[in-house]
Amino acid sequence: MDAGALRGSIDELLGGRDVVITAHAVRGVGPLIDAVRSHGAARILVLAGSEGTGEAPEDVASVVVPATVRSMTEEVLALESLADHMTAAHHTALDAWDPDRGAVVLALPLLVAAEIGGRPVVGA
Repeated sequence: MDAGALRGSIDELLGGRDVVITAHAVRGVGPLIDAVRSHGAARILVLAGSEGTGEAPEDVASVVVPATVRSMTEEVLALESLADHMTAAHHTALDAWDPDRGAVVLALPLLVAAEIGGRPVVGA
């Protein structure tokens, strides 16, 4: 598949849709948010393990699912099972943002889930 065809496929997937981005931290995903917007995404929510540091992304909602970790290995494992660590409050916040469950979840390569709250996961 050439670059133009690939871009067209991503535009088709994300164009006009709400997108949930999973990440290590809310802050620090600015370039990914810019890329998703360049493909025509509507609204964006970042579902992350922490708030992080640095500049907060503009016009982006977030849900933080904190996990207590003591090592990088534990952090990787926590991110891999991010959906499993979501509480009822996290699901309620996600459902308040996307009540029709029409958003697509753009996942970290580490995330192991076919769906999150009824939303399909792609990219993992």
